[in-house]
Amino acid sequence: MPPVRRARAHPAAGPYTDGWLSRRHRRASDDVGSGTLPDDVLFGIFSRVPGAADVLRCAATCRRWGRVVAARAAALCRALPPPPRARYLPHLALGFFHHQTKDDTGRCVRGGPRLRFVPTASASRLLGSGGGARLLALFDEAARPVASRNGRVVLELRRASVGLTFSVWNPMTGDVSVLPTLSGKDSPGDYGCAILTGDDLDNVSTSPEFFRLLLVYNRRGSTVLRRYSSETRRWGPEGEMPGGAGISSRTLRQLGPAVVHRGVAYWHTRDAALGVRVDGAPEAAPVDVCSLPYKMVPCRLDEHVLAVSADGTTLRFVRVGISTGKRCLAVSFLTSQLLGPDHVSTTGGMWDDTIDEHILLHEIKATATTTYKLLWFGEKSGTLIFAVGEDASSTSGDVFAFNLTARSLEKLADGMSYGACRNLCGYEMDRAALLAWLALR
Repeated sequence: MPPVRRARAHPAAGPYTDGWLSRRHRRASDDVGSGTLPDDVLFGIFSRVPGAADVLRCAATCRRWGRVVAARAAALCRALPPPPRARYLPHLALGFFHHQTKDDTGRCVRGGPRLRFVPTASASRLLGSGGGARLLALFDEAARPVASRNGRVVLELRRASVGLTFSVWNPMTGDVSVLPTLSGKDSPGDYGCAILTGDDLDNVSTSPEFFRLLLVYNRRGSTVLRRYSSETRRWGPEGEMPGGAGISSRTLRQLGPAVVHRGVAYWHTRDAALGVRVDGAPEAAPVDVCSLPYKMVPCRLDEHVLAVSADGTTLRFVRVGISTGKRCLAVSFLTSQLLGPDHVSTTGGMWDDTIDEHILLHEIKATATTTYKLLWFGEKSGTLIFAVGEDASSTSGDVFAFNLTARSLEKLADGMSYGACRNLCGYEMDRAALLAWLALR
């Protein structure tokens, strides 16, 4: 079936009518007086200032200028020089989405499963009461988050006899794209999913709505790759992993979130980081694949995730362990665990552990029996989301968010089942949403 897409708004139209920014935009639009310069002229001026900080100074001048900046935030981000990637931006992380089947008491949710958003404390103050529950009600009970990056959430909408349908949603703006259903022989079984946006692909001319979705799954004994591009609005052909490389169905069922480094999407597997380049022609099958072996193998899929350094130059391996001397959790961000060609680490040296980071989380007391699950890492905010259980028999754990820059730890949920954690995706807004949000203060 053809993809269902919302009509593109006219540039002069009021933005964010259905997203989390809409409430803030309506409030900022109150009592906005007329000005002598048209909006298009103001936009032309703002797009020529040195950087985003100067744009925000303009937005703070008056409400009308702030409204213009918010309305054209995506275009401004594309027009301005890219900001130096030297540090994480903690306030980009807003919380996590998950597919809730049971309530806090362990009973089935009344009315059936549902999509739920759990905000951070700072996001709760920004989003107001309900945390955007009205927006989540737009999706049916089958909606399950399977990937999230750069302000977009990928939702699996339908499976079984109907086939597999994905929706790509920007909660901040309310923009939704429903992709063509993969049914019959096109429908995959267990799969891994990654999403890339224009911020990931420097050599691709993109619009604010641009994205590419990448799937990895098994077909007739082979592991194949397939992608969808918003440019063509259709799925491309399948491409087999080169050299007969493959991923077991068991690993695919447990495959965690992907991170993107220099246009390559990486998944954490048991013995290596699997990388797939997706910045080629949208009509071609993605077959440019690499594998970065781990120094120590095998690795448990749910006890590690991949990350990207704050400056965007290095892929990192994240693990959590027990600090026996301090009786607390310790989280490590490693480059020395990843090997490149000829057994050289991704930093260019032989297992260079001088830039590894080891951080003690004194707030979380732990013993040798404490269990933990690493769930998601936000590449732009530097936020790690993980769950901690009491002992090996635990089937649930408390969910925490740790920010690498702020060194802050926050509990987001109590006693969340590990089964529900498999349907969890953290969320961080993109640069355009952040610019719009700050402009409307």
